[in-house]
Amino acid sequence: MRGILVAAALVAFASLPAPARAAVITDVQSSFDENDPFDIRLTVGYELHSWNTLITREDFDQHQLVYGNKLEFTRMWHELHIGTAIGLYQDFELVVDLPIIFSDVSKLGLHPQVVGSTACADPYKCIGDVDKTASTYAENQSANAMSLFDVPFTGSTRSGLGDLGIGLRFAPWTWARDHQYPTWVLGVMFRIPTAEVRKAGNTGVGEGLFGVDINTAISRRVASFIEPYFDLHGKLRFATSKSLFDNVNADTQTLEQPGHRMGLKLGLEFIPWEVEADEKHVSIDIGGGLDYTFEGREYSELFEALGNSSCLTTNGCWDATYTGQAKAEGQYGQKLSDQQAEQFVRTDGITDVEHYNSFSFWAGVDVQPVKYVEIGLKFNLAYTTPHFITFADAGKDLNGDGVVTEKAKVQGGGTDTINEYNPKYIEGLDEVGNRFRASRTIQWATMFNLSGRF
Repeated sequence: MRGILVAAALVAFASLPAPARAAVITDVQSSFDENDPFDIRLTVGYELHSWNTLITREDFDQHQLVYGNKLEFTRMWHELHIGTAIGLYQDFELVVDLPIIFSDVSKLGLHPQVVGSTACADPYKCIGDVDKTASTYAENQSANAMSLFDVPFTGSTRSGLGDLGIGLRFAPWTWARDHQYPTWVLGVMFRIPTAEVRKAGNTGVGEGLFGVDINTAISRRVASFIEPYFDLHGKLRFATSKSLFDNVNADTQTLEQPGHRMGLKLGLEFIPWEVEADEKHVSIDIGGGLDYTFEGREYSELFEALGNSSCLTTNGCWDATYTGQAKAEGQYGQKLSDQQAEQFVRTDGITDVEHYNSFSFWAGVDVQPVKYVEIGLKFNLAYTTPHFITFADAGKDLNGDGVVTEKAKVQGGGTDTINEYNPKYIEGLDEVGNRFRASRTIQWATMFNLSGRF
């Protein structure tokens, strides 16, 4: 009897009408369908982002490498996205996205475990150890040219149009058309560097990068009320001539481009209420993801503070000036005149950053109360693994003698020498014992979307 009831339940379930919509992550606009010649979705989305990082710095204690608590980085930005998705053919859409940054502010303060005085007992918890000659907290602000940067520090209030995104998405399989297949989507988005490039001291919001976002996502209803999904994605970033990412010497510069990214998402979409005929539904989205960012040059947490550093070679402070050329000319560590200082390049704030992982979790709700209107609310939380944010290699051993020097003898070249130093290396920041490290990074975002579907 029990077997008969189970079989009857399965038959009843199989006879339910197939859901026409896919999960939000695999939803694609479709045109030239019977009784539906054209689809378009217009979306306005607001996002509030928060970023918090605790920063430590290396030092030596009795010949042992230690990490002293130094700084706390905070960043908050408000972002509006205006976008559209247009069905070009069956399950094939064109996507356009324009971000608008209303306000983006970064700040550096003391690490919560740092004492705000140089007269503390533990030298690894004093503001004076943020750099070797730092000014005392809340004392002599911006007056000490021997200081790497003053704390607290507040960067520019940034705003403006972001980088325009144009992409295509195609679903070769859809559950709605054939129940034996899941919904499978392939997508590519191109980010065009239309925004003003961020520089220390200006208010730009872009990075001058041409980006290519690629992804593939699969979802399938395993019951009338649940649809699991999987997404595999990557982000390629390429510097343009307008960016701060340049290659000064291809023979010795170890990194030029920002690190590419790759990751995956796993999630479940629950559908507690759906009226397919009227195109109404409520869905709840819960999931998690893992992203990996390769080593590269980046806008790190120290970008604005370093780019606006008061550390001047005219006062003998070299911790914001690239090391190689100065060592080759025998002037490293010396006080220079204004005229002499002009020949040496100071940091623009971009640093080499070690590879890292990010683990994320999100929860959201999507409501379509009427046929043509859809509302979404989502919260995302991410944790980033510890990594160095000043991490440049000293250079390349071109002559094979096992060391990098500013006057390496050329093999078979007699008295000829070459400078093996990386032109983006700063000894005061990148040498072991001086490096800054993001020891704990937490980011969260709240996102609200309003869409009109026609």
